[in-house]
Amino acid sequence: MERLTERYDVAPNGESDVWVKQHDYISAARKLAEYEDLEEQGLLVRLPCSIGTTVWNIYGMGIRKNVVSGIEYGKDGRWVLWANEDEWLGELNVVVFLTREEAEKKLEELKNEI
Repeated sequence: MERLTERYDVAPNGESDVWVKQHDYISAARKLAEYEDLEEQGLLVRLPCSIGTTVWNIYGMGIRKNVVSGIEYGKDGRWVLWANEDEWLGELNVVVFLTREEAEKKLEELKNEI
C-alpha cells in the first residue's frame, strides 16, 4: 500500500504533524472514504498485535513465552492467538497477554482463587 501521507515528529506550533504527499488531497480523501466505508460495514478490523509479536500465555501454573503466528477473531469479539502455525495459545487477555507483567498478574489471581 502506497502511503499518501507523512507524519512528522516535530511540527511548527499550531500546525498538523500529518502532511499529504505531493498535495494529492483528492486521492487521500478517496482513500479515507474507502476506509470509513469498510469500517461502517464491519470489514475493517484493528488487530491487537501483529504476526511475529512476542506474547506470554498461562500454561498450567506457569508462563510461557511465544511468538504469534496466527490471529482469529470470533463473532463474539474474542481474539484467539496461535503460535508455531498450529499451536493454539488461547484467548487474548484471558490466558494470553501482550506483556509478561499482565500474565504474571493474571496467574497470581488464579493462584489466589485456589
